[in-house]
Amino acid sequence: MLKMVKYVDYIKRLKFCPFCNVNSNKVILSNDSAILIVSKAPYHNDHLLVVPKRHNSSFLRLTPKELSDTNELIKSSIRLLNSLGHRGVSVLVRNRKASGKSVNHLHYHIIPDTPVTAIHTDMFNREVISDAKEFSKVRSFRKLLNNL
Repeated sequence: MLKMVKYVDYIKRLKFCPFCNVNSNKVILSNDSAILIVSKAPYHNDHLLVVPKRHNSSFLRLTPKELSDTNELIKSSIRLLNSLGHRGVSVLVRNRKASGKSVNHLHYHIIPDTPVTAIHTDMFNREVISDAKEFSKVRSFRKLLNNL
């Protein structure tokens, strides 16, 4: 049986940005400036992330094209989650480290059916999913997207 890794421990062990050069097998959908991926440490089983491709820590530094492409994937992710029956979706972005962000690469959390209070309470206690589970979820989401 695999030992479950807590997010706080996963973050401490990172030697590089986890959002730069993401393996294409982990990408659900992409466009010129952004990618849609599964959260490695989800608050909810269907927790997604939208990540600008360019390493950048601040929302205020997004170019108009990056903002447009990011918004396009946020909309796609909400449609995807709605198709699974989720009606309440939170979009969370933390701007820079001082906001509590643990990875210094701008990213958006797309979290269904989860109150914001649970997000802050459980920030570092959540568990990291295995690569096998991550790949399985990506395949399922891609298949679902093809049917929308």
